[in-house]
Amino acid sequence: MKHAKGHHPGAVWRKTDFQIHTPRDPGWTGGGGLPGGSEEKELAREAWADEFVAACLKRDIGAIAITDHHDIVMYPYVARAIERSPAAKSRLWLLPGMEVTCNDSVQCLILFDQDTPTGVIDRLFGMMPKVPAPDPLAARAPQASLCGKDIEDLLGAIFQDEMLKGRNIALPHASRGGHKDILRQGFHQRFADLEVDGVYNEKPFASLDETTRKKIYGEISDWGDRRHGIITTGDNRASNYADLGINACWMRLGEATAEAVRQAVLADEARITYTEPSIPSQRVLELRVSSTLTGDNFSITFNDGFNTLIGGRGSGKSAILEYLRFALGRSTLDAADDVATNRERDMITSTLIGGFVEVDLDRNGVVETWRRTLDKQTMITVSLDGEARDLPLSVAQERFRARAFSQKQLSTMVRRPETADEQITGIAAAESVDRRRKAEQDIDEAERAIRAAFQQVVQSWAAQAAFNRAESASADLARRLESIRSRLEQGGLSAEQQAILDQQPIYNRTLASFQTAVKLVQATLDQANRLKEIPMEGWEGLVETPSVNNARQAIMRLNDRIRGAIDEITDALAMALEELARHQGEFGTDQAKFNEQYAVASLAQSHLTTLLAEFRQLGEEQQVAERNLQDAKTAMSKLVGIEVRLAEARTLLGTRLTTLREILNEASDHVIEMSTGVLRAHVEEETIPRRFVDALMELCERCGIREIEVRCRELVETAARNGRQGWEELVHRLQRIRHGQVLRGHGNEVDPTDITELKAVLTWLTDNQARLVLGRLDDDRLGKFLSAWASPFIRFDYRDRGSYMPFERASPGQQASALLTLLLHQEAGTLIIDQPEDDLDNRVIMAIAKLLQTTKRKRQLIFATHNPNFVVNGDADKVVALVPSVEPNATEAVRAAQIAIEEDGAIETPAVREAITETMEGGMRAFELRGRKYAVV
Repeated sequence: MKHAKGHHPGAVWRKTDFQIHTPRDPGWTGGGGLPGGSEEKELAREAWADEFVAACLKRDIGAIAITDHHDIVMYPYVARAIERSPAAKSRLWLLPGMEVTCNDSVQCLILFDQDTPTGVIDRLFGMMPKVPAPDPLAARAPQASLCGKDIEDLLGAIFQDEMLKGRNIALPHASRGGHKDILRQGFHQRFADLEVDGVYNEKPFASLDETTRKKIYGEISDWGDRRHGIITTGDNRASNYADLGINACWMRLGEATAEAVRQAVLADEARITYTEPSIPSQRVLELRVSSTLTGDNFSITFNDGFNTLIGGRGSGKSAILEYLRFALGRSTLDAADDVATNRERDMITSTLIGGFVEVDLDRNGVVETWRRTLDKQTMITVSLDGEARDLPLSVAQERFRARAFSQKQLSTMVRRPETADEQITGIAAAESVDRRRKAEQDIDEAERAIRAAFQQVVQSWAAQAAFNRAESASADLARRLESIRSRLEQGGLSAEQQAILDQQPIYNRTLASFQTAVKLVQATLDQANRLKEIPMEGWEGLVETPSVNNARQAIMRLNDRIRGAIDEITDALAMALEELARHQGEFGTDQAKFNEQYAVASLAQSHLTTLLAEFRQLGEEQQVAERNLQDAKTAMSKLVGIEVRLAEARTLLGTRLTTLREILNEASDHVIEMSTGVLRAHVEEETIPRRFVDALMELCERCGIREIEVRCRELVETAARNGRQGWEELVHRLQRIRHGQVLRGHGNEVDPTDITELKAVLTWLTDNQARLVLGRLDDDRLGKFLSAWASPFIRFDYRDRGSYMPFERASPGQQASALLTLLLHQEAGTLIIDQPEDDLDNRVIMAIAKLLQTTKRKRQLIFATHNPNFVVNGDADKVVALVPSVEPNATEAVRAAQIAIEEDGAIETPAVREAITETMEGGMRAFELRGRKYAVV
């Protein structure tokens, strides 16, 4: 099938059955044979073929071979049936084939390319002395007999035939050493010498005993050391197709050719499985770019397994990966700690002006398109089901799991100590990313809770200060009123009049109590009116089980009670307001009478007018003071226990940090296994916590302090020597200074004792600098001190010659190989790496290539590489060969592409194999010359 450049799917999983018989087979059951010749008979053969193809589709089979014994007559009928069926044409591949019984009684399947002409396949009969070509019109082929050549001779003849060479693959039967099996007793040397890469059998893979598997896999020396891939088949010979695809075998195939089968058995650990394979739940489907480098219509689709971009220097491999990283929010522009060069950073900004990058993603079966441009660089536009919305980069990164590494990033990671710990932690804990992200979100929430609680603590301090002031003012007024009352008594005020005057403060306090009560009841009523029922949204369309219905009914009953309680409370509060208003009115009448008596008493002593006026004025002031005192008491009562809540919030932060450490500890425990013992990991904490330094620097900045960062780091380092206790002491002293500021309430005035206290903490401050710092000591900044924490991280040790050393002391090549090994053992989303071979020697590369064969079954891999070992021995599922390009007919409206796709497809795709050979091996002549120099060809 032809594909547009860049859109070849590569090698994809197909359920296979490469041993299927037709009604012409002598062993067919459930119906007679199918003779040919007349129109009616030919139509019957075509009808059977349609029925057979439908049966394959029903069983989700994606690749089949018709392999009648010494017969190929029915193959064209099935081929035509597939062409007639739109569903089959897109889903089902057909290979012509034949089952042969050799003279040494070894059976063998010989499969051919899908487009091999029947006349070419007929050449087999000329190589089998005892088997003539059967009558194509007969209902059945003759009973199988020995072909006249041993398997070695027959395969030798096939391999040497110029017309058959390269168009077929031979698969001898290998099972438990039974009849017509090449693994039977005495055939060990024959099997060891046989130049085949795969075998077949008609049994479930799980039924093969360990010894049989070891013989086939080259693990028993008497049977040879060549590993053979095992293809299980159904060997169906029944009209009900009971055995069609019964012994499940899935293979990664990129072309409908024998070469694709050969590539599969050569890399059977990567390309063959006997249980239904799973593909990554999140993967990149397609990349589209419009830029000055690619032109306006550059597009690549990606395989769900291992994808490689190849090409000479300057062909655009790194650029394409950088565009992909840009689309995913993981480009060199998005990571301040990236070790990329300015050239790499400038590539995006200089080539995407007026252009865009789009990527189609599959997220657990949901396909969505991400689009990113330079003019909206901080956002990614996500389109799904016709709707589009912009997501910040951080949200997009959480939405799609991927790890991306630029050229040489793996080998230079520890050169930047300020970012190395976080990057290594990200690699080590990649499989715990969701739990780690949740833990960090919980920590952020705890930080906010601390800052909010501290704001309330400051409010409680302010309320205490207000209460102290109100209490002091009230006491002062009481003393002054008592003094004036004594003077009035000395001036001749009667006892009765004196009693009336003494009642005035009490009346004032009484009125203040009424006013406070009304205010509190009204505030409570407002709160009651804001009470809500439990929402029922989300309880529709659920599974209808008794437990769900009971839960729904429980919420409805609760809402009924809440509704009744709200009504009861609001009614009671409204009634209380009415009663208080009535009683306050009644008290107002009493107070008016008292005021009349007070006025009479005041007039009776005209010679005491001045004192009485003062007494009356102070009485009014005391009324205000009493009201202020009541309000201050109320404010304080609302903040009772807030210091405890602040302590609880800080304890919660500690608990959530413990959870994060546990997650990192679990990830660390897996590192030694996933790195095959090369790395070990442990969790540490910042020795100079960044958040501590940041909080201190924010407090001290813009205060004329030289070398502020150095001084702050030194202070934090000194405090950290005593663990958390040292930092707590520093925070406590700052908190005490702030407490004093709030209680004194001096506004912008600085208390000299605060300067002394602050300089005892920040010993390098001058008096003037201390004044400026005290001016910046507000609630928000002190809240950051209280919520600061030391970040835990994972640190690696590298194993070299039996002992471990700090990871940063390993060579760049050792670091890169260890990190790559760790990454390839994980299942943590799409992995994108640009030229990982730059710091690896070939011995390490071969080990990595072997690992790639198994890793690609668990996660999507996208590499750019110059090394053929990654592509060929790593068994890339899709290869994209890039070349420099110039479009001579480009116009101003259509930008010329500077890079283009030369070829793409699987390794079995002929043009791809040629591109690999020319680009990565220096051409076939160079490849063969090396082989001759090594004396292996």
